Amino acid sequence: MVHTLPDYTTKYKTSTITAIADNAELAARLGSIDTFDRRGNVIWMDNFEGTTLLWRINGGAGYTCVLNATYALTGSQSCKMTTGGVAANNWATIYRTLAYPVACNIGFEISSTYHEDILYYYWYMHFYTGALDIFPFIRYDDTNNVLQYYDRVGAWQTFATDVNMEMTSESFNTCKLVANFVDMEYERFIYNDVTYDLSGIALNAMNNLLPSRLGVYFGIVADGVKVLNTWADSAIVTQNEEAQ
Repeated sequence: MVHTLPDYTTKYKTSTITAIADNAELAARLGSIDTFDRRGNVIWMDNFEGTTLLWRINGGAGYTCVLNATYALTGSQSCKMTTGGVAANNWATIYRTLAYPVACNIGFEISSTYHEDILYYYWYMHFYTGALDIFPFIRYDDTNNVLQYYDRVGAWQTFATDVNMEMTSESFNTCKLVANFVDMEYERFIYNDVTYDLSGIALNAMNNLLPSRLGVYFGIVADGVKVLNTWADSAIVTQNEEAQ
């Protein structure tokens, strides 16, 4: 008896290999942390996998910011940020100062866990030009479940309501702030799967003669005298971000 074999070329896949679409995808597959929002060119990034915390730290009485292996978005560790429990509204901040090549659309991305005793999360940058300190500033108000930007005259303005960042302690929210430092305007803020268009909103700016530099900041504020723990991971700073 002669057996007729099926036509595998049409009925079945003949290969599981395909071309990689671009270099960004190649980098992601090789372990880059730049996988969430790939717009912009990376200036600097930190996966918190070293033996030394590469950020400066600040906070209220009793705060700590240390490398820790309890939770991580990528790799085996992250930065554990802890507020003190001595006084109300205790806070902790990590920040990094960098050189920047040119004024343009710059982004700051970082991922962090949620804590039930949070009052505020802060994401902000200081862009020093040698004459000005340009200051994009976003906060999450957990009491009212709103996202707010700091406006040109120094007041908080709500741009998103019914925002719920609550997740389990081992889960991470990823947020990215993008600002236009040429026109001194906000560009956008990304919270997980939602992108908020903030283009055209003027940034706060103050006279400041410090040499040109860029500072990126992530901060937490506790809602009382309780100790608050947040884990932060996968920080990325980009330039040449797309306009909204």
